[in-house]
Amino acid sequence: MRILTIRFKNLNSLAGEWCIDLTHPAYVSDGIFAITGPTGAGKSTILDAICLALYAQTPRLGRITKSGNDILSRRTADCLAEVVFETGSGRYRCQWSQRRAHGKVTGELQAAKHEISDAVTGEILSSKVSEVPELVTARTGMGFEQFTRAMLLAQGGFAAFLQSGAGERAPILEQITGTAIYSEISRLTYQRHAEEKQKLGLLQAELSGLTLLGDDELAALETTLAAQRTQAEGLAAETRTLREALAWTETLATLESTLDETRQQQTALAVEVEAFTLEQERLALAQKALELTADHAVLDGLRREQERDRQQQQRWRQELPEREAQVKAAAAQLATAEQARDAAQQQLTALQPVLKAVRALDVQQRGARQNLDAAGEELARLQSDQGKHQAALTRIRTELDEASTTQTRLNTWLADHAADAELERRLPVLETEWRQLAEAERGLAGLKQQLQQQQQALPERETERAHCVEAVTAAGARRLEVQARLDKVKADRDARLAGRSQEDWRESLLELHGRQNRLDALQKDRQRLHQSQREGEVLAAEQAVHAKTLADWQQQRSLVQARVDALTTQRGLLETQLELLARIHGLEEQRQHLRDGEPCPLCGSEEHPWARGNVPAANETRDSLARARREESDALKQLADGDSRQDVARDALERLAAKQARWQADFAAVQAQVHADLAALSLADDGEVIVAELERIKAEIAQFSDRLTALDRLQQALMRGEDVLRTAVAQAEAAARQQLAAESQLTQLQREIERLQGEAVSRQDAVNQQRTRLLGLLTECGRGEECLERPAETLESLRRQSEDYLRQSAESQRLTRQRELLAESLKHSETTLTNLQTQSRDAADKHQRLQADAEALANQRRDLFGDRDADLAETQATQALQDVDSRHRAASLAHQQAEQAVRDLHTRLGELDAILRQREPALAAADATFRQRLTVAGLTDEAAYRAACLPETERRALANRADDLNRRQLQLETRLRETEARLQTEQARALTDRQPNELNAALTAATDSLTALQQAIGAVQQQLRDNAELRQSRQSLVDAIAARQRDVTRWGRLNDLIGAADGKKFRNFAQGLTFDILIHHANRQLQKLSDRYLLVRDDSQPLELNVMDNYQTGEIRPTRNLSGGESFLVSLALALGLSHMASRNVRVDSLFLDEGFGTLDEDALDTALSALSGLQQSGKLVGVISHVSQLKERIGTQIKVEPEPGGRSRIEGPGCSAGGI
Repeated sequence: MRILTIRFKNLNSLAGEWCIDLTHPAYVSDGIFAITGPTGAGKSTILDAICLALYAQTPRLGRITKSGNDILSRRTADCLAEVVFETGSGRYRCQWSQRRAHGKVTGELQAAKHEISDAVTGEILSSKVSEVPELVTARTGMGFEQFTRAMLLAQGGFAAFLQSGAGERAPILEQITGTAIYSEISRLTYQRHAEEKQKLGLLQAELSGLTLLGDDELAALETTLAAQRTQAEGLAAETRTLREALAWTETLATLESTLDETRQQQTALAVEVEAFTLEQERLALAQKALELTADHAVLDGLRREQERDRQQQQRWRQELPEREAQVKAAAAQLATAEQARDAAQQQLTALQPVLKAVRALDVQQRGARQNLDAAGEELARLQSDQGKHQAALTRIRTELDEASTTQTRLNTWLADHAADAELERRLPVLETEWRQLAEAERGLAGLKQQLQQQQQALPERETERAHCVEAVTAAGARRLEVQARLDKVKADRDARLAGRSQEDWRESLLELHGRQNRLDALQKDRQRLHQSQREGEVLAAEQAVHAKTLADWQQQRSLVQARVDALTTQRGLLETQLELLARIHGLEEQRQHLRDGEPCPLCGSEEHPWARGNVPAANETRDSLARARREESDALKQLADGDSRQDVARDALERLAAKQARWQADFAAVQAQVHADLAALSLADDGEVIVAELERIKAEIAQFSDRLTALDRLQQALMRGEDVLRTAVAQAEAAARQQLAAESQLTQLQREIERLQGEAVSRQDAVNQQRTRLLGLLTECGRGEECLERPAETLESLRRQSEDYLRQSAESQRLTRQRELLAESLKHSETTLTNLQTQSRDAADKHQRLQADAEALANQRRDLFGDRDADLAETQATQALQDVDSRHRAASLAHQQAEQAVRDLHTRLGELDAILRQREPALAAADATFRQRLTVAGLTDEAAYRAACLPETERRALANRADDLNRRQLQLETRLRETEARLQTEQARALTDRQPNELNAALTAATDSLTALQQAIGAVQQQLRDNAELRQSRQSLVDAIAARQRDVTRWGRLNDLIGAADGKKFRNFAQGLTFDILIHHANRQLQKLSDRYLLVRDDSQPLELNVMDNYQTGEIRPTRNLSGGESFLVSLALALGLSHMASRNVRVDSLFLDEGFGTLDEDALDTALSALSGLQQSGKLVGVISHVSQLKERIGTQIKVEPEPGGRSRIEGPGCSAGGI
């Protein structure tokens, strides 16, 4: 990870916006730079900006939230921190910001914003405050804690990595070096080995439960199976013969019963036919009358038309005189309208020249009025502007006098307070001095407090050393106690094993589980057997239902067929009747071409009475035909549905027969399986015995499980005891090391107390000098020594005094500019007012001339046409002419309509006379035809015809009754013939002379024998199949166990090397190697810094660090015994070592060091800087923050943080700029 640019705004003393470009050539060429400046100037704020932009927190202040922001510059409303960084996955921009409400300094703090984006494309990756730090950690491979310990060593935490424990170093090393995967590999290896062992045990237990049949047993079973199959074939043939005989006797009984029933129904039907004789005769007369319906309808229609036309002729003859009188009245009204139209036309022609002259005068008059109005508006505007400028001139003169008076008063005040002009420059200096004095006093107080704490800690260190001695003694006793408990657990475990291994007990438990599974399977097979018996009963019931369906339909089909035939006959009669009526309707097109006086092409008659309608309707016949067709269709559908049901029933019977055959085979197989299971388990076919055996097995399984559970607990306790023993040994060794460390810390604490006492004297002198400088500055500002203890009050008073002077000075300058502007405005207003007065006089003269012209035009128009409107007069004259012309056209139209009505009436009367004459012959011919048809039908006259006609509903009911009698008679005859034929056929078969009860008994006995034999066959077949399957399964298990054993061996070797349930074995090994590499890199840097020390790893604690002191004959001691300067050198070496290490997750290409160099002497400082500069060769960039003067002189590239008045600072250096990127 490399930091490329840093941008921030309003952070602590660095107010404003600043940018530092670390890609500047000066940083790239040198590889090291310094951030310099006085104490408190804001050097560490630059590092705070980096942390704030990446993680929204700083090492000194922690997380910045809405509730508190101590990093925001005073008297500012917002702050910002932004970093552009580069990793192996790309270049990113991360920005954090916070502001106050409404952009005001006094506004309430708002929630902070945090986002990360792609620096190349600008795409925002996340803008959620909770997600951005996590995304930064994912991109850089370092969280905040890792970042501040491996890349940015903040003030006060430079030696944090060195002083952290193994638990804190492990996650840093995992993130830096990517070793977290080794923990997962170790855990997965352990889990896989355990899974493979468990699978192998299950396979071995399954193999032990498989038992095969011997050769003798197989031969005996095959012989028995062949004999049973031969016997079963004989029984099956006998059963089929008995079933056929029993079905034959039942069929004979059914046919004889059906024959008797049909003969009884024929006798009853003959009685009904005799009772219907009279109604049959009425139906015959009604059918004859129905054939004459068309002729009678024609005759009746001609009669009605003739009577209707005679009545119409009488009405038209009465209407003719009235129409002729209307013609005469319309002619008189037309003459009057023509005279009025001529008079209106003459009046409009005379008015046209006068209207033309009036319109010309109106146009001239409107133009004059417009000019007059415009002149009046211009005159009013000029007079208004003149008044406004006169008032403005007076106001400007007043304001000029007031400004002169105020400026004279302000100049007098400024002269009296001239000494306050220097306060603006002196105030920032005073604030800086006072802040530095406060910081020096706080530093002195802190140093004294630290000295006091160290002096108070001296007895604690002595006590701690005594406690360490006691701890060494206690740890030894603890180890002996743990060893004794461990021996006791081992004895208890051996007693519970009872001379067997734990694996033997587990194999016995697996065998019991196998027998339990066989018993469970037996219980399920017995339940399947009972279920199969119930399914056989259901199949038999379904076969009986479908057989009955077939028998019922065979009885009903002949009746349905007879009804179909009767309905077909009825439909033919109705279709014939409808054809007779259709002949009349079919001549409709020819009737349309008939003309009076011309002969008909069919009959030759010149009179055509039916040419205009009166055709008899055929609606009732058509409805009857539709009903007959529907009934026929329903009967055919009933016949087809019955046949379909018959086919379905037959198919169902065939399926049920096949299903029953499969059921018998399945039943025999299940039964054989049950017998095989009972034989394998050596049990009788008794449910209570099976349940008792199952309960006994479960009890033994519970006992074995309890024993194995207790053994597992003892094994776990043994493992925990061994862990506790190892821990006790480690604690004893750690207590010895802690005793050495306590003695070293005591010596170091005594040296630190001496150093703090000398530094406290130096800082007290610096505080006194600072107070003297501050008092001199207060004296220059007119304040005494009493203000020295009241910094806030004094600064506020001086600030108000300075602000008053600046405000009055600014007001004086403003008044000077105001007087100049008012003088110019006064001169401009006077000139404008003179021009407006001249323009007003000219506008008044023009208005008077235009008013005189307008009055002359108005007088001329009144003399010609008065005050009348020309357009209105013309409109009135035109409208009068249009009204008269409209009345004339209406009168002319009324006259024409009256004449046309008289002509039309004469024409209709002539046509009606001709029609009446022409219809007389057709009416006579129709009457003769109808009477002739009556004679043929056997009816005497028209009255007899009317008496023979029946209502449609009654005639249809009689017809339906007759059809029903015919259909039933036909059905009974058909059924009688079919039943007699079937009975003769069945009697000729003569299958048996035995009674049905004898057949039933024989069939039951044969079926039971066959069922028992099939069950026996199924049991033998199942035994043979089970044995074959067992043989194949056993071989498969043998092969699988061999393969699984190889896997267990391979995973066992790998587990012994790296496997562990918690993943520590492989992780510790990998991290130990990584830590060795880190120590190697750190020692290379440490040798450049000092030849006294080398870092070494603690053998008992893989991630603990010790140092080898070459000046003390290679003595190894803890790093906590190092002095401040020595700790800094070792920490620097570790930080540089980390910068050399890289993995796929992190690359440390930037390193920032905050303070720490003050503990080094001159030679050590040179050595440290040389080592840091050497990192430039590998592309590293190192930034150092320090106020040590020698450091600033020896690093060429510097970022200088310079204090300014007002408690603010500014930044100077390569790539530094104000105002952002």
